[in-house]
Amino acid sequence: MREGNLIPTPRVLFKYYKLFSGYSFIKFYILLVTIVLRGLLDGVGIAMFVPLLNFASGTGMESKVDEIIFSLIDFLGFDKSLASILTILWIIFIIKGILVYLKLVTTAKIQAELYLEFRSFLFKSYFESKYLFFMKRSIGYFNNVITKIVEGVINAIVKFINLLNYTFYVFIY
Repeated sequence: MREGNLIPTPRVLFKYYKLFSGYSFIKFYILLVTIVLRGLLDGVGIAMFVPLLNFASGTGMESKVDEIIFSLIDFLGFDKSLASILTILWIIFIIKGILVYLKLVTTAKIQAELYLEFRSFLFKSYFESKYLFFMKRSIGYFNNVITKIVEGVINAIVKFINLLNYTFYVFIY
């Protein structure tokens, strides 16, 4: 049996998270790639509205953005028409929707795995603790550690993921 306080503090849980993140590195990498691709596609999608509006209004004013978008349309093998611009926009938004779904699923998997790992770690610590350790603390303390502290750490990780997402959006816009 181990001696002392075996119930981890948030600092210990964060160290454990760093250890766990090594195991789920591929999920964090997928998440980062989807955030970057989604942001880039969002920027391209918004940039596509300028030539769409110019083309639909018939003004014929071509800006640098129009030239880049029309060269992209030529590169993809489409003709310069309203239908081709709308088709490319539709494809971009479908891909963006798939990336949004992939981000949500990956975030949920990371969150579920972290809950499982942290709570398993806590229960293992509880089982290895001495009886006297439990007698010195109220049941509310243990309940708080299992529910609130673990939930706070997981929520902090999810908020960090959202911060990465929004930070990248700031650079895109």
